[in-house]
Amino acid sequence: MREIIINILDEEKRIAFLEDGKLEEYYIEREEGEQLVGNIYKGRVTSIKGAIQAAFVDIGLEKNGFLHLSDVEPDAALYREMEEEEEGEGEETGKLFYNVSSSSNSSKQSSIQDLLKENQEVLVQVMKAPIGTKGVRLTTNISIPGRHIVLLPNEKLRGVSRKIVDRDERMRLKKIINDLRLPPEVGIIVRTAASGITFKELYRECRHLQWTWKRIQRRIRITKTPGSVHSELDLVLRTVRDSLTEHITRLVVDSKREFKRIRKFISIFLPRFKPRIEYYDEAVPLFDKYGIEKEIQKILSRKVWLKSGGYIVVDPTEALVSIDVNSGKSVKTKDMEETALMTNLEAAKEIGRQIRLRNVGGIVIIDFIDMDSSTHQKLVMRELKEAVSNDKAKINIYPFSKLGLVELTRQRVKESIAKEIYQSCPYCTGAGRVKSVETIAIEIKRRLQAWAQGTKGREVTITVHPKLSEYIAQEGFADKWRKFFGVRVKIAENKDIHIEEYNIV
Repeated sequence: MREIIINILDEEKRIAFLEDGKLEEYYIEREEGEQLVGNIYKGRVTSIKGAIQAAFVDIGLEKNGFLHLSDVEPDAALYREMEEEEEGEGEETGKLFYNVSSSSNSSKQSSIQDLLKENQEVLVQVMKAPIGTKGVRLTTNISIPGRHIVLLPNEKLRGVSRKIVDRDERMRLKKIINDLRLPPEVGIIVRTAASGITFKELYRECRHLQWTWKRIQRRIRITKTPGSVHSELDLVLRTVRDSLTEHITRLVVDSKREFKRIRKFISIFLPRFKPRIEYYDEAVPLFDKYGIEKEIQKILSRKVWLKSGGYIVVDPTEALVSIDVNSGKSVKTKDMEETALMTNLEAAKEIGRQIRLRNVGGIVIIDFIDMDSSTHQKLVMRELKEAVSNDKAKINIYPFSKLGLVELTRQRVKESIAKEIYQSCPYCTGAGRVKSVETIAIEIKRRLQAWAQGTKGREVTITVHPKLSEYIAQEGFADKWRKFFGVRVKIAENKDIHIEEYNIV
């Protein structure tokens, strides 16, 4: 049983996907975090960087957007569009879609200087949200996504998702595409959700997307550069559009306003799903009712326990995310190799879930428990691939290295859940650690040594955190410093200061 649980506050929207009561996906969108992916802007090229074959474009945001050559040339960007529409299937891009027709082959690859000039106005769409210090990533290949199709206003390509494996169904959809009689300059991608759709339903959605594009064109004419000409749906309606399928048993939301908005949306595009939408108005908070709050706390912790007694440790760094697998209390078998295999198999399944829940992006290095058997390594790899098979982000997994490590890359579209929720610690400035009380006490001794050179016989008051005060008292440092430096030392406590702070008066 698969359910979508939606919790709404004025400041924040949260969506959880449950599989038989277990949290499998989690998304969050906050009021101050403007939805950018999918938005379309009139922009102005501010600079061309030939060394990296990219341009920076002012679209009216705080930081300029990044536009790479591969996102300007139609063919390359279009194939990526097709790949991402199918949400990260790990096959070659060219094999993802069954082509009905396509634009003519591109000639020799151009350079970014041939295609764009500084101060040029350009219509762009946001592909990726800003991550860290980087601005948004842009493309000039505009697409208007719908429930069953993606409209490509400036492309001739027509395609059907290869995930629709039934040959007769693919041929039926091919015929529907031809019967739609779209303008020759307009392309279309038929999404997996379109399997079984009628001509009337597809025609109605296609007309709606064409109307949307005409509305965007009108806004382009009247909008000053830089400026927004189209905004993508918010998190709730995007989820309904893209994820409310036959596999979803029900969708529960705890906001009356959002409940009505969802019902209105699906009455137009997905009327058959109306009975599956439920409004929750009980006293117990919705996420508490389903045990989701506890699961969220687990995905934010560094250590994740496995049922066997083993555990995994997830450590994000600037360059990559490392995941260490440990047997812990796991003693299912007396044989070390078998224990390692059982723990690694369980860990592989949980790792697939954790990187999805945490929205981990970029390079991931997994240090499984050492196994001597190549057969066992293959079993663990198979389990890991199965665990990530339903991930919406594109994932590439590489075999065990000579050091026994597994490397994978996961498509990075936005910040991880941890970075959305947490900020850098103002005490450790993101280091993840603070100085020990012993280190601080030694620092104070050095300061006293310099201070006492011309002030012997005077009294000094040192204000410190209570934990440091306790340590100084235990070691008898106040008396030692008095004898060593010839000054009277008084220790004062202040629980409101940081443990690394101290004040010598």
